[in-house]
Amino acid sequence: MSAKSEIEKLRREVERHNRLYHVEAQPEITDYDFDQMLRQLQELEAKHPELADPNSPSSRVGGQPLVGEFKTVVHDPPMLSIENAYSIEELREWDERVRRGLGREAVEYEAELKIDGVSIDLLYENGALARAATRGDGARGDDVTQNVRTVRSLPLRIDTKVRRLGVRGEIYISKVDFAKLNAEIEEAGLRGAEIEEAGLRGAEIGEAGLRGAEIEESGLRGAEIGEAGLRGGGGPEGQ
Repeated sequence: MSAKSEIEKLRREVERHNRLYHVEAQPEITDYDFDQMLRQLQELEAKHPELADPNSPSSRVGGQPLVGEFKTVVHDPPMLSIENAYSIEELREWDERVRRGLGREAVEYEAELKIDGVSIDLLYENGALARAATRGDGARGDDVTQNVRTVRSLPLRIDTKVRRLGVRGEIYISKVDFAKLNAEIEEAGLRGAEIEEAGLRGAEIGEAGLRGAEIEESGLRGAEIGEAGLRGGGGPEGQ
């Protein structure tokens, strides 16, 4: 087997086991076996730098987060805010605006619980993660691709024939991981400014967190992603 074939096979296997563990909670191998597989991939990639891929699962560990200046991304279409409704009357008024805007009398709605994290805009090109951007002011955000790649539950590659696929969702910390993070803070005896300086601000991720969050070998700490919307930007090649 060529080095390229072996690296590609290892990348697929590492990503599969990563998803089984972090997303589906159904691991098939031990942590030790996973670490050995990942180490084998890292060693092969080090021997063959010409085969480097920013979306390799090895990029989730040991990478340096970007801090400071970030490239500006223009959102097309803009990332608009969700409207609030605090009474049945306000909800009915919103429904009337929706039906009036659509020019229809009958409209069906689908509702789900809102994950309150930090909005993120993902762009996949030919199935590979090409860019991740914060919401910013809705029209423009910051390119935080390198940092977001460390989120373990985020697929770096997806199976799609769409040339450009946009995914919008929320990056958040689960209650379980939030409790673990707070326990670590208490164990370390950190308080106030010390917590901020150490990068252990667990109360929220926030856009500032994506620009300067603590990213260790374990990745963006405890962060997960929930997808909320899709948009296609082109069919398969030749269409």
